[in-house]
Amino acid sequence: MPDATLGFAAAIEPREKMTPAEHAEKTLYLSSRITDYEGLIRFHRTPYLREPLEVFGDAYVRELLLCFATQVGKSTILYCILNHIVDYCPANTLLVAATERQADDISTKRLQHLFRDSPSLRRHIRRLNRLTYELDEMDIFWAWNSVSSVSAHPCRYIIMDETHSVGKDIRDAATERGKSKEGAKIVEASSPATPTDNIWTGLQLERDREAEREYEDPGRPMLPLRRYRAAGDCVVNRYLVPCPHCLEAAPLYPDRIWWPADCAIRELTWRAVYLCPRCDGEITDRHKPAMVGDGTWAPMNPGAGSGARVGYHLSSLYSLLGDQCSFGEIAARWIRARRDPEKRRNFLKNWLAYPDDPDEETTGAVSLSIDAGSGDGHRRGSIPDGVDIITAGFDIHKKILYGAIWGWSDRDHYRQGWLIDWNRWTVDMDVDPGAVLELMAEYRNTPYKRPGDSTRTGPAELWPLVAGTDSGYRAGQVYLWAASRPWIYAVKGHRGDVRIPDAQKQVAYYTRKLTTATPAGQPLPGGGISRYVLNTGFLKLEFYDAIGAGVHKFPVDVDGDLLDHIDSEELVRDPRTGAEFYKRRKKGDAAKEFVELRGSWDNHWLDCCIYARAAVEILAGTDDLGELASHHYRPRSRGAVTNY
Repeated sequence: MPDATLGFAAAIEPREKMTPAEHAEKTLYLSSRITDYEGLIRFHRTPYLREPLEVFGDAYVRELLLCFATQVGKSTILYCILNHIVDYCPANTLLVAATERQADDISTKRLQHLFRDSPSLRRHIRRLNRLTYELDEMDIFWAWNSVSSVSAHPCRYIIMDETHSVGKDIRDAATERGKSKEGAKIVEASSPATPTDNIWTGLQLERDREAEREYEDPGRPMLPLRRYRAAGDCVVNRYLVPCPHCLEAAPLYPDRIWWPADCAIRELTWRAVYLCPRCDGEITDRHKPAMVGDGTWAPMNPGAGSGARVGYHLSSLYSLLGDQCSFGEIAARWIRARRDPEKRRNFLKNWLAYPDDPDEETTGAVSLSIDAGSGDGHRRGSIPDGVDIITAGFDIHKKILYGAIWGWSDRDHYRQGWLIDWNRWTVDMDVDPGAVLELMAEYRNTPYKRPGDSTRTGPAELWPLVAGTDSGYRAGQVYLWAASRPWIYAVKGHRGDVRIPDAQKQVAYYTRKLTTATPAGQPLPGGGISRYVLNTGFLKLEFYDAIGAGVHKFPVDVDGDLLDHIDSEELVRDPRTGAEFYKRRKKGDAAKEFVELRGSWDNHWLDCCIYARAAVEILAGTDDLGELASHHYRPRSRGAVTNY
């Protein structure tokens, strides 16, 4: 057959019917400049993208809303849609961005690479300008920032990315650009920032408080508990995955991520599991690929409206891309973000595809209401005017030493305190205990000065008098130090119920015990030492109440790392009585116990603060105060510290 005849036959042959997903798999090539998975697009890692693409190809659907977390495939859907438009059903297309800079970034850093690297798109290029693409059968325009720029381009297809940052007037003007075009379609894709932004109001989702109450569990911290119902004419779809135990399909809810009570935050990655909402079976990350692969989209409100508006909601819990979307990693990120309003908002938006609810309380955290430096405005390392004496607290571990310095006022029996400094050192207690003692002595020997504008008369510099030192690790070594250095108080916390006493009863902050030998039987010099067993629970109860009352104050430049330690424990209800927790201590309160938050930060600086508080109580109840005070206000040589 002559070549001309073959060419004519090819020209008039009808195109193979393909859905947008099928077309993308056959023709769309993604280069390494825009993805980590170079090559023809495949959906085995993102099976949840297939149905939204098929829906775009449905002639009856006029509006497609994609409320996705970041980095789960939202941009990939838009690439596939553009590929289908340009190579299969060409028509003028309008891309809408919030600002010109955003439009320029998306165009030059992503879309132009996509067009130049994929053969299915490259063959249609006539000219690619910065913000206008001239193709052989259609044009693509960018608009942003103003109604007039949007209104200038009537188009059949309108695609809006990150619509949470697009003004409502611009969004409304953009949706009207295709009303005169047959088969016009609008695609909105974004992660929600607030309950009032475009993507969330488009889905018309409302909180279902009654459903949330069924899953409330005050006994454990959890990720945000959210249940929604679709209340509009948009058919909203959720991705359901089958449980490997009961085989029942259900969405992945963030609040169903669970971790053991003794789990530190660094262990969440491998210890956190997901609990099936149907059977409570434990699901691990190794189950997730098969679950996501067998998942299906299901509408929350089938038959709503006319079916011309379809939405999809997807969080990072479903993602199989990379290694940062495991159940434990997501839980750890929530714990790090939950107390900072900006970080919390970003986590909800970027990881869970939820809008921030300003009225929602943070779960799993102690509400300390720390007003850094309230009433004083003191900075780290300086002494406020109210400080009369200083004590230290040390928490010793195998390879890390933590320390904190507190100042106290003697006008209220040392109840009023100021955090002055904190530090940690990497040092091996087993290999070189002498180095640990040297660091403690040097820290204790550091002078702290009052600010230049201080109105307080008296000495301008103070040193820590004594140091409450944890003897839980290498107790014998700490006992030997305490026997030869009176400034070291060997303390040990006692876990247990905290009984709230009557107002007339004297509170015992500690119990003094005479110890004459180390645990290994080595006699202690000087006839032994006083070892102090602390009423840790009550000290912590008083500590948190003092923070809430503004009696214990923090520097204006206190860092989040220390506050994470301070906020690592909570007071739980007595399991025997179920009595509610009262913030203020009252006669007749039930027994309380402090427990470490599941997945919380370490609590070592909290322990240091408690040891420093106990040290001033011990000091006030001994004869050491007068003797040590003579060394409190004058500089000492480096070597002199070992004499006390």
